[in-house]
Amino acid sequence: MNFQKKLALGMAIATCVVLLPATFIYAQNLSRAEVVAQASTTSPALTNAEIEGLKFMREEEKMARDVYQVLGDRWNLRSFRNINQAEQRHMDRVKMLMQSYGIADPVVSNEVGVFANPELAAMYKQLVQRGQTSLLEALKVGALIEETDIKDLRDRLNATNHPQLKATYGNLLQGSYNHLQAFIRQIERQGGAYTPQVLSQQEFAAILAQGNRSGRR
Repeated sequence: MNFQKKLALGMAIATCVVLLPATFIYAQNLSRAEVVAQASTTSPALTNAEIEGLKFMREEEKMARDVYQVLGDRWNLRSFRNINQAEQRHMDRVKMLMQSYGIADPVVSNEVGVFANPELAAMYKQLVQRGQTSLLEALKVGALIEETDIKDLRDRLNATNHPQLKATYGNLLQGSYNHLQAFIRQIERQGGAYTPQVLSQQEFAAILAQGNRSGRR
């Protein structure tokens, strides 16, 4: 290689290094939490409504987790245990996003049945009481929780243009679709039927159809 070619190659490499994103360079020596925190500084600020939405969803996911834990212990059904674990992951996902924006966590106690939001506290009590009466009712409680979660997530997804919120809510939404489909399958195995309480019949049918298509693949 002649001198001119070597010089051109050296300049090209130097240019590439200069143009590397700073986040790529920093990420080599930062922890995951530090990278998340740093990334948030380049994202749009959250509105008060978006902040309150995150707080509510954090506790709503806890409400689902807590109900499934109690009913899983009562009826010893694997579906409750599996979905309970998924709800914990949902809680963690929302918490991580809140932490990246310095938002105070409304979940001040991980104890089952403890909530800052009185609406969710009342819903927890009512649903646990109902789910204790029979296994079929417990499964219907699960379906109702997932319906409610789907509506709330859709409302918040449609009310924001924030890319991180949209990604998080979209991920949680797909999880709730899967959970609703699983509860409906269990209800049918018990010889029962479920009528949607929160979603329209059309929305409900579309979610079940999505699950049927996935199952045939």
